[in-house]
Amino acid sequence: MTAPSLSDTVKRTCDSLRRGATKQISDYEQRFSVLKNLYDELLANLIKTGFSPEEAWETAAEFFGSTSVRFAGVDGTMYSRPLFDMVIFFGGAYASMGTVTFSESAEPQVQYDAKTMQQSTGISSVVPMYINEIPEVVTDEGIINNATIANSIMTFSEYYLAFKLAADPSQDMRIILLEWSFGPRKAASSDTK
Repeated sequence: MTAPSLSDTVKRTCDSLRRGATKQISDYEQRFSVLKNLYDELLANLIKTGFSPEEAWETAAEFFGSTSVRFAGVDGTMYSRPLFDMVIFFGGAYASMGTVTFSESAEPQVQYDAKTMQQSTGISSVVPMYINEIPEVVTDEGIINNATIANSIMTFSEYYLAFKLAADPSQDMRIILLEWSFGPRKAASSDTK
């Protein structure tokens, strides 16, 4: 069997890119059509541009059972880097933690834990993979973008860390903030997202 020619490889790559772009456009059109009336029907009742500190204090006391609650903000980072005949995939998640205190007469006060700056709470993984093994793990589109594996590691790390914080009774986390988007995450051109 002969090796594919350069023009066959270029054609295959172009076809793969075209399919990926067409699928992404179709996905966005579908998402936006579903979200078209979302604001008027749902978000208008959830998002407030102004609020009464007294109402926020009462809501916090009723919802959380306390007017002072622990929070964690979880975010991730990822990258993939070629190294000789391998690609090194990295993904991780880190948390900043603190307390939100609600008051009847003033805006809520946010105080970060002192140890957040000195020692972070996080999880990370590094997966080295030989280049010839990558097609066994991801599709052609994933190979072109080369961030699919790192993105999956990062996303799993974020979910795992958020779950770990929520399930630990000693942490008493009442609010966990995660970064969400309506589409798949894309790797930034630098080392972090």
